[in-house]
Amino acid sequence: MHGQAEVEGEVEVPDSDAIEAAAPAVGYKTVVVAADSFELSKDGMVSWVPAEMATGDFGPEVVPSNDGTVDSAPLHEYAEFATPTGCVEPYGDVNIDANGVGLTSCEPTDYFYESSHYAPMIWLDEDGRVTKIADRYHP
Repeated sequence: MHGQAEVEGEVEVPDSDAIEAAAPAVGYKTVVVAADSFELSKDGMVSWVPAEMATGDFGPEVVPSNDGTVDSAPLHEYAEFATPTGCVEPYGDVNIDANGVGLTSCEPTDYFYESSHYAPMIWLDEDGRVTKIADRYHP
């Protein structure tokens, strides 16, 4: 989805306590609440369209929070990765926080080879490097 979208439901307010509890060990300065059009390249660059989560008629919806402009940043050398069920089979039980963001840690190579990433939350440090990416749960 690109561009500003009209949404029937309300934009969800992220739980700041959950964001802080899931913070990466190396720290962070800012958080991208949800990433639309998320891509992770082999050279360690991450790109996304900043977004928000909204409650729609058929469940959660990812709604770009700008005009669809893509942001990008390099990965921090100690970046952390998480998903709701892990990144390798057998996948575990769903483990998410109050924002629906996964809490099961993944190795970087396993995360990279996951086939899809739904509206991940992205933490960035003071130098603009990505310190953590955590996928959101989407049944």
